[in-house]
Amino acid sequence: MLTSFDGIPSEKQGGPNNIIYKILRYSGKKSVRFDFLSYRKCYRDFEISGEKDVGPGLKKKITDYLYYNTNLYRFLTSNRIYLKRHFELRDEFFKRHSVADGYGIVHSHDALSGYYFSGLSGTKKILTIHGNGSIESDWADAAAKNKFIKEIIPEFKRREILAFNSADVITFPGMYAKELFLSDYRGKLDKDKDIRIINNGIDAKFIDNIKPGKELVRKYGFTPGHDIVLLNVASHVRQKNIDRILSVIEELVGMKKNPLLINAGTGPLTDDIKSVIRRKNLLNNVKLAGSLGHEEIISLMKLSDAVIMMSDRVIFDLVMLEASACGTPVITDLSGGNREMLENYQGLVKVNVNSAVSTAKLIVEKLYSGKVGRIKKGGFGFDVRRMADEYKKLYGEFLK
Repeated sequence: MLTSFDGIPSEKQGGPNNIIYKILRYSGKKSVRFDFLSYRKCYRDFEISGEKDVGPGLKKKITDYLYYNTNLYRFLTSNRIYLKRHFELRDEFFKRHSVADGYGIVHSHDALSGYYFSGLSGTKKILTIHGNGSIESDWADAAAKNKFIKEIIPEFKRREILAFNSADVITFPGMYAKELFLSDYRGKLDKDKDIRIINNGIDAKFIDNIKPGKELVRKYGFTPGHDIVLLNVASHVRQKNIDRILSVIEELVGMKKNPLLINAGTGPLTDDIKSVIRRKNLLNNVKLAGSLGHEEIISLMKLSDAVIMMSDRVIFDLVMLEASACGTPVITDLSGGNREMLENYQGLVKVNVNSAVSTAKLIVEKLYSGKVGRIKKGGFGFDVRRMADEYKKLYGEFLK
């Protein structure tokens, strides 16, 4: 059984559900049955085949739209009474579905879903940790804005520790992800765990086959007056530091340049980001495109002059791998997991993400001048099929 705390297997998402989608899709001929469990979803003998993604239901689409576009709905769903009952219903659901059902393996892609299986005996438990360190770090934005979330973080940390300590094998997508998580918890985790690194992967063939039309960038605000297009694929959360990128755009405008920044993403800080855009007078230079489909994001990568990311605590960002597979220049630093992915990438524009001025100058020096441009190949061997094979090999160890 594959588990996640929320959502469905999807190429359109990052993190757990993206990797579950890829395990299901790229595992080749199935020697075992895959079931999938997430909140309000329990699918038996679950498969994904071909190019078709699994989309959210109508209710999910409506609630997501209301959440990201309606202040009243966000207020109603963030109050203590609603959230308390919401998490009680989650507990009831997972406890009902996490009883032993002859599973040889339960592979949880986050600790909060893995927690419910921690007491199972006779079942091998694999926990894959995709987050930015501990759940306290991952949920920092939500906790800062919501008193109830802040109050339940200690309980969720307890559950995360229990899920880690009860698992037979722990996997991380990269070395930095491992170091960050262990550092956040220090002595509270069992020291003798079987911990392995299985790098996330991308489908370079799928990316190669996408042939975007140039009209797409016009859809997102590009005009003949813009002299460069920068793409940022990031949720609107603190760790993505979109405010820093807006400062870079402001500096470029101050240097008499006319860039267009397209951001693909949504999140709890959307209203704050809109306020910064207005305050910096960047309405003609920044387009918030919202949540986009995977193919459209790849198309924008191929049409943009560069992808710009200034995130903190980067674990193993698939955006970086996809940009390199497109041959698109990447503006970022080599902190955290970026080094594992980009150290040898010829299209890297290495910047100091804390300095908007020096970053803007490097963009002018490297990109506006044409010294750094699109290259033919990228990806560095982080192949999705190799990733799926590594997970299948791990399953095979337990099913002998």
